[in-house]
Amino acid sequence: MKFIVYALVLGNLLMLGWLYQHRNAYQEPRISATQLPASTEPLVLLRERGKLAPAIAPAEIPAELSEQTELSSPAPTPAPVSEPMDGATTERIPPDTGSVPALETPMPATDHSPTRICQTIGPFTERQRAEAFVAEASGLGSTAAVRAAHIEEPSGYWVYLPSMSRTQAQDVVHDFEKKGVKDDFLGRQNFISLGVFTDKRSAEVRAQTITALGYTPQLEPRFLSREVYWVDLEESSDEPVSAARWDALMAEHTGIRRQPLTCE
Repeated sequence: MKFIVYALVLGNLLMLGWLYQHRNAYQEPRISATQLPASTEPLVLLRERGKLAPAIAPAEIPAELSEQTELSSPAPTPAPVSEPMDGATTERIPPDTGSVPALETPMPATDHSPTRICQTIGPFTERQRAEAFVAEASGLGSTAAVRAAHIEEPSGYWVYLPSMSRTQAQDVVHDFEKKGVKDDFLGRQNFISLGVFTDKRSAEVRAQTITALGYTPQLEPRFLSREVYWVDLEESSDEPVSAARWDALMAEHTGIRRQPLTCE
């Protein structure tokens, strides 16, 4: 049995080697195609005539038929413009506007107008003195005017006993007469005036004397309203009055001062 298997394997190998050596002997013979002349019409089958008919163009078309065809043929329909799909981004190219120069913004004009300087000088106790100062200031190119005002000035110190009932006030006056107090005065509102003094020290001495008699006097400063005059002056920052000239003007008048004023 083993020898039979070996014999079959050996036979197959021998058969395979013989076929490999004679493989070229079984190639199909090549058929050489003969080239036909150009004037020879090809052979067309009946079933192929319908397929080849549209490909064959007529030799000549009469001119009249050509013109009729052009006149009767409809105008070509323009192709529809496709709409952009949802979500698609359509990019448009901006038109070329050319190089346009940027407009220059005009700079605001600088205001070189002079600044107004206003001040007031005073107080002058007399109008004539204020007017004399205006004349001097006007000569320097400044605009000046006199303005009247009222001020409260201390006029003394008043010592008195506050208002009381009429009976009490009369009893105090009789007591002052017994004790030698003079220069007292009973007023309409039942207050007792003990004198007005120009200096505060004299008023304090009078108050201490009345206090020693068992009373409680009051010491109160007194004021007097008086009319004075101020000079309102305006000058320009381009031509201001010099500091030396101001010192000379102020030295000619005593008791006055300079202070700024709002220009209106």
